[in-house]
Amino acid sequence: MVEEKRSKTAYTKQFRGHIGGDKFLATSKYNKMESVHMRAYSSDESGRLYPTKSGVSFDIPSWLLFANEIPNIDQVIRLHGVDSDIVLKQCIGDYIYVTVNANKPFVNIRKLIIPKGHTKAIPTKDGLCMTFKQWDSFLH
Repeated sequence: MVEEKRSKTAYTKQFRGHIGGDKFLATSKYNKMESVHMRAYSSDESGRLYPTKSGVSFDIPSWLLFANEIPNIDQVIRLHGVDSDIVLKQCIGDYIYVTVNANKPFVNIRKLIIPKGHTKAIPTKDGLCMTFKQWDSFLH
């Protein structure tokens, strides 16, 4: 468990766990709002880890929606090698989508937006792509 407090803001890092590669799952509290983050981390010259901009943050209701979808996502991944036509695109709240494409062995968790004047949602840079191995590590 990692705790960090900053005196000028009401920020507390409560937990960080490794989920494979450079990906980590972390929780934090900012101004009494709790969040769960799935984020890529990098390290500086001294080896200290720090979060990058690559990732996605969930408020607690969105995290619970995501958690409820984990069995469905996992089933699609398990069938991926058996049925190459399996595709998943699931909104899990707050414009966050989980996608698994038929020809790519990745779980993509990304925020989408609908720009003004458009009717189709497009992906933003806010998101995280996990290999199936990283997904499995996340689950266990």
